[in-house]
Amino acid sequence: MSDKPNGAGKEIARKTRTDEEEPLLPLDLPLDWEKHWWGMPAFVHGDARPSHSIAVNFMSWEDVQEFADRLGVRVTQKTNSLWFPKEDLSKPQDWEYI
Repeated sequence: MSDKPNGAGKEIARKTRTDEEEPLLPLDLPLDWEKHWWGMPAFVHGDARPSHSIAVNFMSWEDVQEFADRLGVRVTQKTNSLWFPKEDLSKPQDWEYI
């Protein structure tokens, strides 16, 4: 019987990198998001694409303003699209966490 503790005196075999192995890149690491998101409720976002869209062209800025007034929407020089009727978008401060 040996007076050394179990395994004492044995060399530990370490895996070494060989020239043939490619180093792991950060994007190659396994994802562990599932353990952090376990138990979270599922979220299904329905199809939010418009069912139809049309392009409308105007000859002048005054025409754009008249069109916006008739639709009851606000447009600026930077407006390039809009929803009709106006979408009621909620803001994060209106959200409630349960």
